[in-house]
Amino acid sequence: MNIEELLKNKDWQTFNLKMTQSGFSSFSSEVISLKQIKPQVYVHVCIDNVLHNEVLRIGKATNGIVDRWIKSSSGHGSTFLWSIGESERYKSFAKKYPNYLIFFAGLTELNTKLYVFTCVSKEEMNDIEKELIRYFNPIWEKYKKSIKDYFQINPNIQELIIPCGGAIKTIDNQRKKPFSDNKNIPDTINFHSNTTW
Repeated sequence: MNIEELLKNKDWQTFNLKMTQSGFSSFSSEVISLKQIKPQVYVHVCIDNVLHNEVLRIGKATNGIVDRWIKSSSGHGSTFLWSIGESERYKSFAKKYPNYLIFFAGLTELNTKLYVFTCVSKEEMNDIEKELIRYFNPIWEKYKKSIKDYFQINPNIQELIIPCGGAIKTIDNQRKKPFSDNKNIPDTINFHSNTTW
């Protein structure tokens, strides 16, 4: 399936996801009720004015988005909720993945949508994910390189990000200051995908 056919396919499911604790609660209720466990690919898109129609992240969910976004303690829901200080589930992963924490904290309060495509096999899921990433080059692909470079130059900043709620405090404090310091941590809202949704 080429990218144009894939994007026009009527089998995409769409879910609203406000990047707040209550937004994740509503999203969880909706997707858990569907009981989907097949391999899926997701496209996370911002629909807020800040990053209107920008593709935030594209990924695969081998056992469905319920596992990847909601149930797994290493999943995106746990990551986001830890980053804003609303869940302890990510505790054993926070030190290893501070890049995800600061990325998701930068999306706090934004309105987003998750577009989900169910695949017939893991092979198809892998192929579709690669094709979508190549086509959109989502914000995450650029952000992860930028934050890796930043951490190499400023390793101590991770100590502020890793504690539960540390990522949102770090990004909020930075956003309150005048943007004049070239030592600022990369902020998700300053990135763009190559192609919008």
